[in-house]
Amino acid sequence: MSKFTAGAWIPAVVIPLIVVACKTIKRHYDAVEQELAVPEHATLPAVHNTVIVPMSAVNKSALDALAYARALHPERLVAVVVDLEDADVDELRRRWRELDFGITLEIVESPYREITRPLLAFINEVDDRRRDDVITVILPELVVRHWWQQLLHNQTALALKGRLLFRPNTIVISVPTQLGAATDGVSGRAPGARRRGPRRA
Repeated sequence: MSKFTAGAWIPAVVIPLIVVACKTIKRHYDAVEQELAVPEHATLPAVHNTVIVPMSAVNKSALDALAYARALHPERLVAVVVDLEDADVDELRRRWRELDFGITLEIVESPYREITRPLLAFINEVDDRRRDDVITVILPELVVRHWWQQLLHNQTALALKGRLLFRPNTIVISVPTQLGAATDGVSGRAPGARRRGPRRA
């Protein structure tokens, strides 16, 4: 008590705060464990998957993401492009028909030149049509040679990831396309490279 004003008040305040913080953390972990607990005789739930692939253009990065999306065998696969008014949408549609991937292409209007908000509105609209589906958003991303070049790309993808992180019933997957190297699509293999089988003992 005699040293209280000389600094003895610090442990008197800090120690109770540490105890309260530890108890709060413990309650959090207990609640998480209880919510994640699997009941007896549990079965895997049936998952109906709707996959949405946002694109900025019909390019190799978009094709890598679409190839991966198709490999998931979803019930529904949709490619979506946000129309920023300066893009040649008619040419994009013509090119899409020419490629003939058998994938639905949706054009979302954006009168205020925004990308993230119109995409989120489109995802919500798709989700409202089929409430029993899991929405999987597959984002094409560029991987460049130098770290500082990375700052010039993928900003829209990062913003969309941040907005979708807390969205219920939503999975976000990034499909990287490495620039500066001749690769075979999303596999990242050089053309003609052989796949290695499992190593035998």
